[in-house]
Amino acid sequence: MRLLLILVGFLSIGSLSLSAQHLCGTHPDSEGFELQKSRLLHNLRAAAEGTVTARDVSFVPIRFHVGAKNDGTGRISVNKVLDQLCELNEDFAPYDIQFFLAGGNINFINNTAFYENHSATQNSVMAIQKDPRALNVFIVESANTGNNPGDGVTLAYYSIPRDWIVITKTYIRDNDATLSHEIGHFFSLMHTFNGWECGGYNTEDVSAPTSPSCGSPATERANGSNCETSGDFICDTPPDYNNGLGWNNCNFTLNVLDPQGNVIDPDERNYMSYFLSCPDEDYYFSVQQNEAVQQDLNSFSRNYLRLDPVPNVPVITEGTTANYPINDEVTDAYNYVNFQWEAVPGATAYFLEIDRVATFSIDPIRLVVYGNSKVITELDPNRNYYWRVRPFNAMSGCAPISSLVSFRTGTGATNVETPAFVEEFTVSPNPVVGQSELQIRLSSQEAFNGMIEVLDITGRPTGVQRQYDFAAGAQQLSLGIDRLTNGIYLLQITTTEGRLTQKIVVAN
Repeated sequence: MRLLLILVGFLSIGSLSLSAQHLCGTHPDSEGFELQKSRLLHNLRAAAEGTVTARDVSFVPIRFHVGAKNDGTGRISVNKVLDQLCELNEDFAPYDIQFFLAGGNINFINNTAFYENHSATQNSVMAIQKDPRALNVFIVESANTGNNPGDGVTLAYYSIPRDWIVITKTYIRDNDATLSHEIGHFFSLMHTFNGWECGGYNTEDVSAPTSPSCGSPATERANGSNCETSGDFICDTPPDYNNGLGWNNCNFTLNVLDPQGNVIDPDERNYMSYFLSCPDEDYYFSVQQNEAVQQDLNSFSRNYLRLDPVPNVPVITEGTTANYPINDEVTDAYNYVNFQWEAVPGATAYFLEIDRVATFSIDPIRLVVYGNSKVITELDPNRNYYWRVRPFNAMSGCAPISSLVSFRTGTGATNVETPAFVEEFTVSPNPVVGQSELQIRLSSQEAFNGMIEVLDITGRPTGVQRQYDFAAGAQQLSLGIDRLTNGIYLLQITTTEGRLTQKIVVAN
């Protein structure tokens, strides 16, 4: 079932008064609402004149700002954000619009003030974090505004003057059109029941007043004679007097009359309505709504959405497979577990989750990993754990999560100091200039197995890695590094007895 909004339990069918409790925070009392009206009317006129620039597919960068408290608690899982990206692209595919992660990643904001009362940080944290080249979505504990976030039921809103969307964290997920609804506002659309946000009209057999509950514009008539100057100003969306608020199915049957005494028939399946109970795949934007959206997207004011190149990465539809640790395996050590999984073609990052319980709800370790392995040092000895991983890239949020894996940590500990049996360890050339290989020279008093990998300066895997059996005595091996760009890196050899590290500089 499509879930746009959660309704207050005591709302009843009839004349529904919302007072200050706007379920969608974009409404006639919003700051800059007249500007929104002007934009929509301009877009409709331009679309009618045939000035929309035709494009095969429009790609829109979207920046998710995921809030949390100062200590990082309260943040929703990256899986929810990826599910939402997948949902958006499914919702907007019929209109040839696809969203991609701006910068290829997700922005995390650990700031209690922003997370708990975002409206107090609009001129500080939010203004600083806003991406000037993307559609910005700020995810917070509550989208309510003001100094008392506990009041009201605002689930999301589009800020017209600041040009960003704020959404309550529980409404970032799949099978939920709350964000699609707000993106409709972002692209200039109004509610199909515009003017009735202050209280819906579901009184049967009594002609509706000539002015809606918010006073403006005029009440739209069933025959469409005033469709260009009333309601949502769009003529192929029928009159809607906020009839969906509290209606619990997808077939509106009340005999509601317009001011002329004619029965209205609101569209229960429109994204910009408040009807919630229709099948997920049935919701849509009307032809004229889509024309307004396309005009807005291709307008001069939206040029900033076209500044960054579209990522040249494929859409990922397949998940990955865990390689280590696998089900029921006991790790050699507890303080140095190298999680490994199959690389997925086209994936630029992976979301890794580890916890003591299969629901990942006790004390989860959640990391975005740039590579198909990650060493974790924070686990306890002799404990059962679960883990899973999900590939993604800037264009793909629909790849499935891997199968759940359970394992147990061992009781031994890995020494992270330099192994005592290694007598010499050098890397050349360093700096690397015009070379595609590194030469690793090592002399050891005993044979050992080690994982060789190159990390960037922040410790993230670069994908350059290999497992190697070192013999006793002196030896030399080559390591291909042609995929590395110029910069500073760490070459690391990890063994059960310790770790060897050398800084390298690539300046090709």
